[in-house]
Amino acid sequence: MWTLGEIGIAVMFGATFADLAPADLRGRYMGVASTTWSLGAVLGPLLGAALLDHAGRTALWAACSATGLALFAAQEAVAPALRRRISAAAYDVRPTDAARPARPNQPRQAHVRSELTPESQTDPPTTMKGETDEPAEDRVT
Repeated sequence: MWTLGEIGIAVMFGATFADLAPADLRGRYMGVASTTWSLGAVLGPLLGAALLDHAGRTALWAACSATGLALFAAQEAVAPALRRRISAAAYDVRPTDAARPARPNQPRQAHVRSELTPESQTDPPTTMKGETDEPAEDRVT
């Protein structure tokens, strides 16, 4: 049976890790997240049942409360870095710099395309090595 928390997190699971992970590491992030989710799904009931058998209901609830508070504190400690990372990702548009918005105190650099003048344009060579443009009758052998 699933709790409301599990249902809520399952809905946002993929989107959360896709937002946090760089594009080239999304597969690894999802792999680690799925592995930890699966380990928790397997080990949680086993360890909870063992603790309930050996220490009783009070110890189980105390352990669950302490674990929950520790995970909450860890989330609060990591949250500012995650927020900075997500907000920085809004400025980091790949693959080109042209689409990246200017950051505060940094002017956007214009991409200057050099125009070719008729004098600077040249035709590529049309002959292969050993060939000439001269007609065969004009060649000196």
